[in-house]
Amino acid sequence: MRRIGFIGLGAMGNPMARNLLKAGYPLTVYDLVPARIQALVSAGARAASGPADVAVGSEVIITMLPNSPEVREVTVGAGGLVHHMKPGTVVIDMSTIEPRVVQEIAGILAQVGCLLLDAPVSRGVRGAEQGTLSIMVGGDRATFDDCQDVLRAMGTDLFYIGGSGMGQVAKLVNNTMAMVNVVVMAEAMVMGVKSGADPEVLFRVVTHSSGDSYALRDKLPHILSGRFQAGFTVDLAYKDLDLASRHGSHLRVPMAVTAVARELYGFARAEGDGDLDCRAVIRVLERAASAQVRSRG
Repeated sequence: MRRIGFIGLGAMGNPMARNLLKAGYPLTVYDLVPARIQALVSAGARAASGPADVAVGSEVIITMLPNSPEVREVTVGAGGLVHHMKPGTVVIDMSTIEPRVVQEIAGILAQVGCLLLDAPVSRGVRGAEQGTLSIMVGGDRATFDDCQDVLRAMGTDLFYIGGSGMGQVAKLVNNTMAMVNVVVMAEAMVMGVKSGADPEVLFRVVTHSSGDSYALRDKLPHILSGRFQAGFTVDLAYKDLDLASRHGSHLRVPMAVTAVARELYGFARAEGDGDLDCRAVIRVLERAASAQVRSRG
């Protein structure tokens, strides 16, 4: 079993690391929050004092971090992995970051004989806990093939998309569709309820009609019950739509609908809902329209 390092033990990283331990991989872990490290040590991992310590002895290093700046710092920054890894080490970044940053990091790692796969994930915390993540991978095909055993310890659906950065492109396409769909669902439901329709009836109608969607089936029942506890947060939805908008701008692709959805999540953040599930964007529309879809209980 290859020795694996794991950096970033938050809501997603923690269960992903645990699944690697369950699969029998020797695991070294690091996070800025000491309690997160200790929780994994209690499950059988070895604690590291920083990225350099993770790099020593790891054959594969997985990063699961908030955004592009953090990934860049951990991998190729002043105290980053690049200065301590042995040639042949594979870094698998499973964060969601800019495709251009992936390509930049991959080029720097290649100079010291190391490889990078970008492998962002979908299906959220539940998928991370159950080991059923959907994983979208960019980078060298042979490296992807060689690392499938590691990836399958965390996910059930692996997709090789293409060269460096293409995993991130696939993730941005997926999350743009998903997060815009949540906004459209919320907007339409607020319109329907303000018109006098029963939201439960609307749910039954649309789930049997052409407007049916994952956003409707997954998000609306929680909204109707007034449950907004975090899953995929408003902050993350804003971040991913912002990444998609900037990537589209770089490519000169108009992203008008994406930009509008991003700003609605921005309003939700400004109103203090950033830590709530992305479905909380409906609260912005409810307040604006003076109509409430969710339960008043």
